[in-house]
Amino acid sequence: MIRDTRKYAHGIKRLWVHMSFKVKYCHEIFKIEKVRNECQNIFEEISSEKNIELKSIGFDENHIHLISDLGHLSEPEVRKIFKGTSGRKLLKKFPWLKRRYFWGSGLWGRQYYCYAIGSDMNQLANYVKKQKFFTAMNDPKQTALEEYYQSK
Repeated sequence: MIRDTRKYAHGIKRLWVHMSFKVKYCHEIFKIEKVRNECQNIFEEISSEKNIELKSIGFDENHIHLISDLGHLSEPEVRKIFKGTSGRKLLKKFPWLKRRYFWGSGLWGRQYYCYAIGSDMNQLANYVKKQKFFTAMNDPKQTALEEYYQSK
C-alpha cells in the first residue's frame, strides 16, 4: 500500500473518516431530489473551498453519509463547516423547508457519527516492528533486550 499523505505547512497528514449527520426531527427531506442534489452540490463546494477531500456521499431519507479526508482541519471543525454551511445554504435556497419542517430552527440535529477509517494495520505493524526501539505490547513471547544479552 502506497502512503498518500498530504503535506501541510508544518507536517503531513492523511485521516480518512466516515461521517454522518441527521436532519433535525428526522424529517425525510432527502426523498426530495432537488433538495438532495443541492445538498450534494453544497458539500462538494465546501470540500473544494476548504481543501477537504471528499471520496463519497450517500443519502438516506433523513441523513447523509460521507467519506472524507479531514485535510488540515480537526474533526469538530470539519463537522461544523459541513453542517453549518450546508444548513444555512439549503434553508436559504428552499425557504419552504424551514417553514414546513423546521419551524424557524436549523436543518441539522445535534447528533452525528464519526469513525476514523484508518490504514492498512498489517503494514503499519510491520513498519513499527522495524523501528530501533520497539516494544510489543502484551506479548509474552517478546524478550526484553537485557534478558536477551544476559542469555548470550
